[in-house]
Amino acid sequence: YNMCFREGGLILTAYDGSNYIQVKDFNATLDMHNNTEENIIIRSDQFGKLVSKVRNDTVDLQVKEGYLQVKADGLYKCEIYEGEEYPLFTKLDNKDLIEVDLGQLKHGFKAGKDTKSNIASDGPLFNFLIRDEKLIGTNGVKLSCTSIPNFTGDVLITPTLAQLIQAMEGSDVTVIIGNEHIQFETDNTIVYGPLGEGVAQFPNVNPLLDYEFIYHCKLNVSRLLDAVDRLKLFLGKYEGHVIDMDFIQDALILSTNTASEVIDYHSTDYGDSAWDDVRRNVNVYYLAEILKAMKGELCTIGYNSDGGFIQLTCGTDTFILALISERRN
Repeated sequence: YNMCFREGGLILTAYDGSNYIQVKDFNATLDMHNNTEENIIIRSDQFGKLVSKVRNDTVDLQVKEGYLQVKADGLYKCEIYEGEEYPLFTKLDNKDLIEVDLGQLKHGFKAGKDTKSNIASDGPLFNFLIRDEKLIGTNGVKLSCTSIPNFTGDVLITPTLAQLIQAMEGSDVTVIIGNEHIQFETDNTIVYGPLGEGVAQFPNVNPLLDYEFIYHCKLNVSRLLDAVDRLKLFLGKYEGHVIDMDFIQDALILSTNTASEVIDYHSTDYGDSAWDDVRRNVNVYYLAEILKAMKGELCTIGYNSDGGFIQLTCGTDTFILALISERRN
């Protein structure tokens, strides 16, 4: 870490070689060596783990000759790296500011964490896409889309940046998009890093999100997730993580070869069409990941008697899950 002790507070900066997070403590009471501004570099693993393990709400830091004295549950000396220059970033200028809801942005990254690809060689799908006020994560089989009002950029956000944003606090965050970097800033925290590469190669998912379904049923999210978790225990060796979803007129039936659960609908909507019982097959683990990402009590499942996917919506989130042709017995 780089720690800057100066009048007005303490500034701590962390850098991983590509991304920065900088936190300011305006309420810090400083006791500086020689009463002058101090910039020091200390080991992040030692200091970070120490602070996370202390029982006190505050710690006393004093810059001494050659070490940082930390007083908390005990007295500790953290080595200072002498003669080193910490690489610092230059803040992006404040043109074209975007103000977005920080809580909604953090939720969008959480919702997309398990739907985006976790394989770096998948290129743009390894990142989160923000385009047309939507935050999207997909691996080609499952997709999440969270509404982010006012975020009108067209950018890829790396998983590391998304993780750092989770550490930010406040109600709103100011976003500045540069040519190669992006910056997120609240009153006391700045997250800065490179944009993901390949935004132009990210697949166009709008046809999936705009697809119209004939049948819609509304169900309780926790009831559905509990049933899915129980059915995981009854997947046969050759069933390939696949369960049946039978949409009948009064309820949804989830089943494997040796277990089934019936979940009543809260409501249904199929317009002027006649009801048609439909069976859809999905990967049960992918379905569980999507349900765990929801933050509402009820979700709506949209489906047709044909087509290759189902749609699940909950609040400001839309999820797409590709179907599997059939469950093996």
